[in-house]
Amino acid sequence: MLVRVERVSFGFAGEPLLSDVSFTVHRGDRIGLVGLNGCGKTTLLQIMAGRLRPQQGEVSVARGVRVAYVGPEREPPRGDLPLGDYLLGPLEHLVEMERDLQRLAEELAHAPPERRAALLEAYGELASVFEQRGGYELAARVAAVAEGMGLAHALERPLASLSAGEQARAALGRALLDEADLLLLDEPTNHLDLPGRIWLERYLATTARTCVLVSHDRAFLDACVTRILHLDRGHVREYAGNYAAFEAQRAVERKTAWATYEQRARAVRRLEAQARRYRQWAHEVEATKLGQGPVDRGYIGHKAARMMRRALSAERRLLEKAEQMKTAKPFERDPVRIRPPDAVVRSDRVLVLESVGLVVGGRTLFDGVSLELEPGERLAILGPNGCGKTSLLRVILGELAPWSGRVWLSPSARVGYFDQQHRQLDWDRPALEQLLEGGHDETRVRTVLGRLRVQRETPLRPVGSLSSGERAKVLLGRLLLGGCNVMVLDEPTNHLDIETQDVLIEALAAYTGTLIFVTHDRHLVRALATRTLELAGSVGRPNEATR
Repeated sequence: MLVRVERVSFGFAGEPLLSDVSFTVHRGDRIGLVGLNGCGKTTLLQIMAGRLRPQQGEVSVARGVRVAYVGPEREPPRGDLPLGDYLLGPLEHLVEMERDLQRLAEELAHAPPERRAALLEAYGELASVFEQRGGYELAARVAAVAEGMGLAHALERPLASLSAGEQARAALGRALLDEADLLLLDEPTNHLDLPGRIWLERYLATTARTCVLVSHDRAFLDACVTRILHLDRGHVREYAGNYAAFEAQRAVERKTAWATYEQRARAVRRLEAQARRYRQWAHEVEATKLGQGPVDRGYIGHKAARMMRRALSAERRLLEKAEQMKTAKPFERDPVRIRPPDAVVRSDRVLVLESVGLVVGGRTLFDGVSLELEPGERLAILGPNGCGKTSLLRVILGELAPWSGRVWLSPSARVGYFDQQHRQLDWDRPALEQLLEGGHDETRVRTVLGRLRVQRETPLRPVGSLSSGERAKVLLGRLLLGGCNVMVLDEPTNHLDIETQDVLIEALAAYTGTLIFVTHDRHLVRALATRTLELAGSVGRPNEATR
């Protein structure tokens, strides 16, 4: 046992978030923590990391166990510290040992004969410890993690010069190099491209490290976790296996719960019907008594009273049994279907790219990109980080001028754009107010937001006060309501929980307009794309667009 969470409860401003949560993390566990945005996953990780104290219950960490936590909030960049030195931070003891070995080797080279034996013994002992702790593989470990995080090119660069995404990947790489016993990773795939996600999957699936991770990438969870903790309405339930196994078990649970509910409901109806028959029988007996003459009324009345008591007693027992058998209806969230309005471009083609290329800062991002997109097609643009996917979207939208080639967008195209920074939203104004500007009925707007899980008072708050996931949902809601016939989406599922991803996928599958999207989400591509365009990387040579 590394960590035991016992009856933990926590809330904000009187609103409960976690209620009586208990589970144990054992050495070698790879646990996926899943649930809706805002359900308390990050809070639970922070409690496990010791950054928050539970309001009730306790978290017990085994003696000597070290915990490393990587969350959305990161330490600020430290001046001119090179990325390579930052990654080596958790392994400074090995770096010091390597320096000591080099110093001893230099002393040996110039030592008089009488000191060599002692120096050799000291060198041998230190070299043995260094080897046992993996010191000789240190450079290879750092290089492998840097390559996996897509940072091999930046090891000499100052940390402060890296982009926000690169800094996030650097923090993750540093945690992977740490020798902590337990890794707590909060959405580690958010800034990783597909090769990076696959590398991290393989690392976690083959390492002996124990980890608890929050992720909304079901393919990632399927590849690397062995247990699922589902956080739902404040409570945690455990499931064996990966995310697919969790979904299968949940489906069986729902089916069983409904079968049990319906079976008991039928039994309760039978008992209540029998109780009504007893009461009716008692009334009939009473009517018989009232219909007798004065001579027989005493005897009949006494017998009728006894039979009525028995009938009412039987009715009471049946109703009590029926009440005991009643069970709550299985919890089901409101239907989540969002039907976008019909949005067809009235032309044979929506978009034409002819040998389009882009050069930024003297570097060719891509070159020779050509395709024709017809109305109703759904194009997924794929490729590693830095290959120019977002830049290609901006070229299509006319925000960037291509270095070469020609871009044609149908004049009848009404384009809605989802960018990762959510710049289309005014961060100082409430979300609901901005969505109502399109002339939509408030009920319709709240229905769409509610089905994206932006509920209660959240739409009334300024957009800047919302979480990244909530802002993404507001912007997606605006696009779904906006009447555009071309949607251009840049990483639309980042920060979205899996249930909301399913809502979005269902809505986009019903969308009759044209869809162009950038993503690293394999499930989204499989569910929606009718065509893919893969940018090949730094050389900027795209693959053929394929159906």
